[in-house]
Amino acid sequence: MIPLSEDQFAAQLALARHTIAPIEEASYTPLRNDQIFIPEWTDMKGAKVLFGFSRSFTYELIKRRKIRSISIRRTGATKGRRLIHCQSCRDFLAKCESEAAERNSEQIDAANAQVYNSSSAIPPEPLSRQIEAIRAENQRLAKQLAMKERAR
Repeated sequence: MIPLSEDQFAAQLALARHTIAPIEEASYTPLRNDQIFIPEWTDMKGAKVLFGFSRSFTYELIKRRKIRSISIRRTGATKGRRLIHCQSCRDFLAKCESEAAERNSEQIDAANAQVYNSSSAIPPEPLSRQIEAIRAENQRLAKQLAMKERAR
């Protein structure tokens, strides 16, 4: 069986919606990983399948202008078809992920500050003391090295 191109698939899909004629057997072949069709637009059911958005949540995102959508209908018709832009959904999810990571890092910073500021916790050694300790250790090692050089 020969896999269909995107154009052939779209043509057969359009034909299937307007006729009861049987669809060619080739359209039933499963897609391999390198043939995955990622749509640019999807309907409400597709938003549920692709992104896990319920119908009401999808409409809420559209209302808040978080994701893009269009309504396709005939002139003068009251009913039509609402399509959701898939890339805007992906962008919305990426933004949510980055905001969550940022909130998480702020919460960790606040928790660390609370630990170090509480009276029960041992405060960290001041940086100046740490620097002095490192300088003293470097001086001690330099003296040892000089003594070994003189001994040769």
